[in-house]
Amino acid sequence: MEETNQKKKILLTGIIATVILFVVVLIVLIVLMGQDSKNTRILWGNLEYKTKTVDMTNEEGAIYQYKTMEYQGSEVPILLVTPDGTIYYCIETVANLAGYRYNKGTYGALDESTDSCHIDDGGEYVTFSSISDVVSKSFKDTKYTAELSEKNSGTNSADKSLEEELITFENPVIKFVDGKLYASYEAMTQGLNMRIIAEGTNIRFYTLEQLITTYSSFLSSKGYTLTQNFKNRRALNKGLAVAGQNGKYGVLQISGNNYTEVISVKYDTIEYVQSIEEFIISSDSSYGMIAPGEEQPTIALRYDSISLLDAEEKLYIVEIDEKYGVVNTDGDIIVPTEYDQIGLDDVSDYKGQNITNKYLLAGECIPVKSNGRYGLFSKDGYTLAQTMYSTIGCENPSDLIDDTSAMPTLIVPLTEDINCIVFSIKNNTGSDAYGMMTTDGTVVLQAYYTAIYYMTSNGKVTYYFNKLNNNELVTLDELVNTSGTLKNLIQNKSYKKSKAQLEKDTLEQQQNMQEQNNEENADNVNETSSGNNNDNQT
Repeated sequence: MEETNQKKKILLTGIIATVILFVVVLIVLIVLMGQDSKNTRILWGNLEYKTKTVDMTNEEGAIYQYKTMEYQGSEVPILLVTPDGTIYYCIETVANLAGYRYNKGTYGALDESTDSCHIDDGGEYVTFSSISDVVSKSFKDTKYTAELSEKNSGTNSADKSLEEELITFENPVIKFVDGKLYASYEAMTQGLNMRIIAEGTNIRFYTLEQLITTYSSFLSSKGYTLTQNFKNRRALNKGLAVAGQNGKYGVLQISGNNYTEVISVKYDTIEYVQSIEEFIISSDSSYGMIAPGEEQPTIALRYDSISLLDAEEKLYIVEIDEKYGVVNTDGDIIVPTEYDQIGLDDVSDYKGQNITNKYLLAGECIPVKSNGRYGLFSKDGYTLAQTMYSTIGCENPSDLIDDTSAMPTLIVPLTEDINCIVFSIKNNTGSDAYGMMTTDGTVVLQAYYTAIYYMTSNGKVTYYFNKLNNNELVTLDELVNTSGTLKNLIQNKSYKKSKAQLEKDTLEQQQNMQEQNNEENADNVNETSSGNNNDNQT
């Protein structure tokens, strides 16, 4: 009997030990699986990189998953996962993996700022900036290959700077506590024209060069030729291929080994506008615009040329008989096609004011030019100023007043909400006299000045106005204090803003009261319904 009990005890002890061992192994496996789920494999061509993950806290105390990998003998950041699970990619590391040139600072600016960077991907300079939801692309070569006509290569103006395109995204670029810049999936794929595919814990990257190789071979087997134009090739990351056949061009949507013509292969030229994901098309020297899959062009083929003016506003410069105008995405006329030029000649001299768009000033005004004189239109199609001005902006103030510290000035910020545009008119002596108008075309400062410019001292910007007659120098603050026109403008703007805010607050208060009343009524209905149910049950 005792021997039997002893055997039972030994058996029970073995069972307990086995269970304990099983639980320990299970816990270890769960921990390892949890650790493995945090780690990611980066697949780049035939190369594989394993990541390490640690939790890091940003300036606000939020916890991020910070993923690094070993690259060329160093541990470098590759991914950043936000508390809500959004994945961001380290721009510098991805650029290095792709073999692109990574540079600190904004393209065209001579600085070493870590708040922005620009990348040379072979066909363009791509600028990412911290906290910005806009990526800027400046094309290295604006010459078109055989499938694009010379007429559509930018004859509208004599721009001295590279052609630029701006792409807006939902999530802004992050500068993390490690000092690196990180971009979202959308910003990274569109910014660097690549495809990124996440499958479980694997993330696979395809550069534009890899996509070109893959799609060229596929299209060739189907009797098509992939376009040589760099702008068009940027559509490949969306699975869209601008392809040619028998001298005509169209767009194919490619998925695996299947393809569909989403724009028929029947046009003389096609050009991809990446910022709006539409295509400029031409047939028999007439240009228009179309979106993939649409039956009708968004802008009819009736123009001698068409080019993007502003992606956010969806405005386009069009040409008829060597005269230029502006239409919107529906083809409605914003500026009649009767001007020699749309936009300024160049805005590269105004980079100190962070002005890069020569077509849309202060986000409101479209410059037009006729017979050597400038005027202004609103982006909604209203005439703001007739074509009577010699210049828009004071481009060379240092030559006018013989002071190399005087900086070119196009926009004068009167207040946080009021921007003024500098203009000039020829005076009796044939010299330019400068003044200012608001973005609604109201002249608030007559053309009395030799130059309007700004200077920077100890980080502070001061705007100056140099009078014609006695070379008296006046600052913007002094002008505001002495000019009744400027005072009234600021006061009226402030009043309108306060009134608008009051109306907004009143409306919100009324809406809150209405919602509260609705909730109380709903509660009363529920109580009544509950009481009726109880009565029925009784």
